[in-house]
Amino acid sequence: MVVLKGNNGYILLESLISLAVLIIIVSSYVEVTVKMQKDSQQRLSSIANYRDLYNETRRCRLHSVSPVEPQIEVSLEQGRASNRQGGILIVKK
Repeated sequence: MVVLKGNNGYILLESLISLAVLIIIVSSYVEVTVKMQKDSQQRLSSIANYRDLYNETRRCRLHSVSPVEPQIEVSLEQGRASNRQGGILIVKK
């Protein structure tokens, strides 16, 4: 059996390069996945806020509550909706 003593360093170097490439790929995948999850959670939170504001508005319209000052304000120019009673503030970015 022939043993190539000169190639041992090259095999180690090749293994280290492969490991480095694999670590880079995995870390970039994890980074992208975490960012996508954060974006998804923000969207779900925004949808929940809009749903709460819709339900409050619907409840006020159905029961025809007439407060002294308006509790729900919607400004399309500023991209903003607020509900003073429930403390909900939705701002469109």
